This record gives sequence, structure tokens and C-alpha cells, in this order.
Amino acid sequence: RRAIKHYQAQGVVPEGMCQSRTAKISPVPADLEPFVTVCPMVDNEPDADDLFTIRLAMAYDCQFVDNDNYRDWKHDPSKPSACDDVRRWLVNKGATLKVNYLFDLNGQFIPSAPPRSAVRPPTGTLPSSRAAPHQGEDRS
Repeated sequence: RRAIKHYQAQGVVPEGMCQSRTAKISPVPADLEPFVTVCPMVDNEPDADDLFTIRLAMAYDCQFVDNDNYRDWKHDPSKPSACDDVRRWLVNKGATLKVNYLFDLNGQFIPSAPPRSAVRPPTGTLPSSRAAPHQGEDRS
């Protein structure tokens, strides 16, 4: 909630990504539903939420807010779904769009970078100022 509120206050329309199994165990609260996409389960891809977080950021040229460093996506050739385009993007453009975060001792959301200024998106697409915070633990 705090991350979503932070980005809304900055004029960004956030989109959170939630693992399917997490949503089954603990459903997305009603007030967060407009901002959270539940990732589909994908056979042979245990990190489908990572893949969709990356693909959203690639598609919308937007920041993605996550404490996962995606080392396996960048460097492990046996990683399922880690196509060459994903690897190249993560080490190049993605490296400039990745935002880590923490919650301070007062519970305030503190991102490692401010939101990017909005860029006019192509017609029929979402605003490129969307941030895609990732819900889940740090798997660095």
C-alpha cells in the first residue's frame, strides 16, 4: 500500500505484480485490486512473476520496483524463459530502470530513484510513467 500511495502521490499509475500462489493464500485486498495484476501460473517457470515484471517494464519502457537483482535472469543460461532479449535488456536499459527500495524505521517507503518523468506513450498503450512494483521477498 505504501509503495502504491507513494507513486500515486508522484503522479504515477503503479501496477503491482503478485504471484498466483500468493494471491490464493492471501487474496489481494479490494482497495489494491485496481493496481495489482495476479500473474498466471506458467508450467516449467517457477519465477513467472519475475518474467512478467520484466516484460511489463520492457513493453512500457517504465521503471520496475523490486529488490530482486535478477542475477539468474541475467547470467544463468539454463534459466527457463530468460531469452537473449530479456538478458540484453536487463543488463542495458533495464539496469537504468530498476529501482530498489526499503521501508525506513517509520514504515515509510523509500525508493532508490525518483519516478521518471512521463513520456507520451503510443496511442492505445498505458502511460510510460507506470511503475511496476513487485510483491514478494528479496531473492538476490
